[in-house]
Amino acid sequence: MGFLIMPIATVLFCLGFVAQLAQLSQAAPGAGVPGRMEAVATVTAQQAQAYGAACIAAAGATPGLVGASVVPVLPAGMVTPVGAGCMAVVNAAGGRDVYGYVRVSSGAGGSLLGTTQGSLAWFRVRSQGTAVNLATGMAYSVPANIPVGALVHWVQLNT
Repeated sequence: MGFLIMPIATVLFCLGFVAQLAQLSQAAPGAGVPGRMEAVATVTAQQAQAYGAACIAAAGATPGLVGASVVPVLPAGMVTPVGAGCMAVVNAAGGRDVYGYVRVSSGAGGSLLGTTQGSLAWFRVRSQGTAVNLATGMAYSVPANIPVGALVHWVQLNT
């Protein structure tokens, strides 16, 4: 009679072992839903950084260029992210304001702030026409056609 409990004990032991392995696999870096969210945030932050740099370079290479649809030259193999845009606007104090903006997933702002070492040129649009600097938290006015939630690389050029 005592050995009738052995199969039940063996099954319970195996189920406990499988549950422990499942928990350990979810604890690995990049595993599960949080890991996927972090990976997507990092990728969209890298796309925003590359697109913003290309936008600033395109506007800087053409003195006096002003327009709502500046076409940046992207790095080889990169396609324009969905919802991205580049514009150059005349600054009232002289020169131009150049905005390169990309819609990103949540968490991309923190990733971008880390990779740019706290650059003051990056903003997140919180409401129509208002952007908040990622490093300082100060609010600034931006063109109203930049979508809410986008990361904006904003640089002022004197040419």
